[in-house]
Amino acid sequence: MYLNMLGTDIVVLNSSETIADLLDKRSAIYSDKVSSYRMSHLKRHCAPSTHPLQQPRSPIVELMGLGKWAFTAFEYGERWKTHRRLFHEFFNIPTVDRYDEDQRKGASRLLKNLSDNPADFYNHIQLATGSLALSITYGIQVDSPKNPYFHAAEEALDTIQAALVPGAFPVEFLPFREFSSSQQPLTWH
Repeated sequence: MYLNMLGTDIVVLNSSETIADLLDKRSAIYSDKVSSYRMSHLKRHCAPSTHPLQQPRSPIVELMGLGKWAFTAFEYGERWKTHRRLFHEFFNIPTVDRYDEDQRKGASRLLKNLSDNPADFYNHIQLATGSLALSITYGIQVDSPKNPYFHAAEEALDTIQAALVPGAFPVEFLPFREFSSSQQPLTWH
């Protein structure tokens, strides 16, 4: 099913066969995200896209600069492939054994925390996953949510998560003319 809501194209896939066909078998066609909402402006005033799934990613991704440093937000291409290959070097089945000790320590601490205070389940899970990520990525040992690195990472993730909720900001669905990167963010003309 195809919908257009306030200028945003939405494709609803409601069968596992369709999902597999479009997103697995034809992933080369539908994998990319158009890099900017300037492209959206061009699409609106030029020939329509032949593939409704190849729509511009959220302007928030552009405004936050995620496409510059988060490889999951990169456009599909050589740069994405290079970063994906580098990521895979450290996070594939044969290499994850090197993280066993960190995982065991984290699981042990999680079980102790849950045993001591089961009502605080969500915060214990958050601490366990966040501390494991910081340990594996940066070698930073986190024993408490009061750790400044843990706090900074959680704050950053909360901000990104809130910003990426579809429709959370009017800039995603209100028409605008053009954004100039030489101007201050959110300065429109």
